[in-house]
Amino acid sequence: MARAKVKREASVEHLNPDSKGITDKLRSFIKKRPLKETLEKKGIYKESVFGSTLSELHIQDKTTIPIFVLQCINHIEKSQENLRTDGLYRISGNAAQIQKIRFEVAQRNYIILSQEKEIHNLSGALKLFFRELKEPLIPFDNYQDFIQATGSEYRRINQQVDRLSKAVNMLPPENYDTLKVLLQHLLRVSEFESENRMSISNLAIVFGPCLLWPRETSSHDLMTDVMLHNRVIEGLLSDFSKIFSCKRVATPTCWCCLVVLLAA
Repeated sequence: MARAKVKREASVEHLNPDSKGITDKLRSFIKKRPLKETLEKKGIYKESVFGSTLSELHIQDKTTIPIFVLQCINHIEKSQENLRTDGLYRISGNAAQIQKIRFEVAQRNYIILSQEKEIHNLSGALKLFFRELKEPLIPFDNYQDFIQATGSEYRRINQQVDRLSKAVNMLPPENYDTLKVLLQHLLRVSEFESENRMSISNLAIVFGPCLLWPRETSSHDLMTDVMLHNRVIEGLLSDFSKIFSCKRVATPTCWCCLVVLLAA
């Protein structure tokens, strides 16, 4: 029995390839791999758009507002017919087509947005973008400031606007600029409430879960969280002009955003 075991081990050892040879080949392969920067220059490799962070996209796009967000909003607002669409942002688009948009945008093929004729697919892609951010539009470090600002204590003494204004001004530049542009867009959507049936309250219900969530949550807190998040977005929309009345110093990259919008 022992002799058979020794013989079996010997045969297995005999079949093993030369480990040193494999190591050398792996080293050679790794050394020959092109650098990430080289692949980016050739257009072979591109950083993701969906599932990134706003700070990452800030570096990639050279704008404080992601190019995808700017272009998507621009195409949705190109006609009043789009803004009059019933259930805009509430009605889901075609899941397969939204994934196609996501794939093309990852390749920086933004022309897909102008080619898309179904407005619910564009609005669905925009919602998906914000839901899939690694960190929400209202970052984890700022989360409590917004939740507390819309709490009963400050609403009762009419200080909600002041508290929200302070919370907004504490946001990083890319979060502040992107939030402002998105809220302005949603307010334009609400102007057609009589036709699209999307009031400020309804838009807050749709976007609350997309724009902020806590770093950690438990199942029994979910319904409470949803209510709190909706209240934050509704507060920001309802008092937008007062909350954003204090001008912040614009970052140089903000001017690039205007160029992108005009060129789209």
